[in-house]
Amino acid sequence: MPLRLLLLLGLAACATPTPTDSGDTDSGDTDTGDTDTGTDSGDTASDTGDTADTADTADTADTADTGPCSSPSFAGPAPVVWYSLEDAGSVTVEDGAGDHDASASGTITAVAGKAGIAADLDGAGGHLTATVPLSTGSFSWAGWVRMDALPSGDFSIVANHGNGPVSYAGWLVAIDATGTPWFFTEAGSGATEIGTSTHQPLAVGAWVHLAVTFDAGEVFMYVNGNPGAGGNLTYDAILDGGNPYVLGHDENNGARQLSGALDEVGYWSAALSSADVAALYADGECGLPSL
Repeated sequence: MPLRLLLLLGLAACATPTPTDSGDTDSGDTDTGDTDTGTDSGDTASDTGDTADTADTADTADTADTGPCSSPSFAGPAPVVWYSLEDAGSVTVEDGAGDHDASASGTITAVAGKAGIAADLDGAGGHLTATVPLSTGSFSWAGWVRMDALPSGDFSIVANHGNGPVSYAGWLVAIDATGTPWFFTEAGSGATEIGTSTHQPLAVGAWVHLAVTFDAGEVFMYVNGNPGAGGNLTYDAILDGGNPYVLGHDENNGARQLSGALDEVGYWSAALSSADVAALYADGECGLPSL
């Protein structure tokens, strides 16, 4: 069994749960390491004649757009994959960044999202799968998540890539039984699987922006644009275990379904900066207008 390593919270030390292995083929293992890481005024005019003209209706077309999408601020690298999920509920979900369209499995329903339409996963098999090259040295994942129910088991999987069938490979973004988000990375059977967590449970039914970055062994997890946890790992690259890019489902453990919704989900082959992540969160309902 691989050696478990303990890393400290990036912001403050606190008690760390011992989650079960993030879904590799070797069942029963437990992790011991984590990094805690104006409207224009209506024109009125009077005729100079004997009869006054009827007042013009207020002009609403000239009002400045002060909504959340008036000036999107994200200027980071282009994602490898971006699912706006405006076509949620379809058999195929379009990749707005490239050619990595996702296949839908189970029941996925189109619902009102953070930016237009979102994908509601039923927690009983609904998930998205795509064939995407795994970036092993530097990568980022970000998206809006609405948890509709706490996991019935140890974890619900939000997103994962390459996490099997080779033991201890790939990465996962997961929510544990308390509603707390985790970012697991795995560097192969000779290294430790390490979890990074904010140790702050998410609110059921609320949209939350989650983002994670990995850069040559340095990891961060962000919640609503704020860096909540981070640290340096004992390895500088992860191993590709061969599984595809999956949202809402664990290829190694079918019980780890996400009961909730996803919107505006991106995956990058580079580590986003804290400013990039803050901009994604601040843009909110804009999605990623550059695509």
